[in-house]
Amino acid sequence: MKNITIILAISALILSCQNTSTDKQEDNSTNEVLSAVKYEISIEGMTCTGCEETIEGGVMKIEGVSSIEATHTDAKALVVFDEEKTDTTAISESITKSGYKVLGFKPLADK
Repeated sequence: MKNITIILAISALILSCQNTSTDKQEDNSTNEVLSAVKYEISIEGMTCTGCEETIEGGVMKIEGVSSIEATHTDAKALVVFDEEKTDTTAISESITKSGYKVLGFKPLADK
C-alpha cells in the first residue's frame, strides 16, 4: 500500500509538470497596437516546459497581451502587451496565481 501511495504521488508530480496545452501564444491584440511594451520577467519556480505553458496560458488570457514566451532554463519570460489595456501588476498576479514567484520586471527597448 505504501508503494502505491508513493507511485501515485510521483505520478501526480510528473503530470503537473507536463501541461499539454498547445496554444502557447495567441494574439489578443487588435490590428494596430500603438502602445505596445516589452518586458523581461524573472520568475522563480519553473522546472519544465509544462511550467512554461502554464504561465503562458494564464498570461495570454489577459486582455492586451499579444505574446509571451517563458523559458524555465533561464527562469525568465518575455512578454509584449498594450499598456493601455493591462499592466505588469495584472501579469504578475496571473503568474502568482499559477503557483510561481515573480522576482521582477525589466523593460526592454525593443517593442
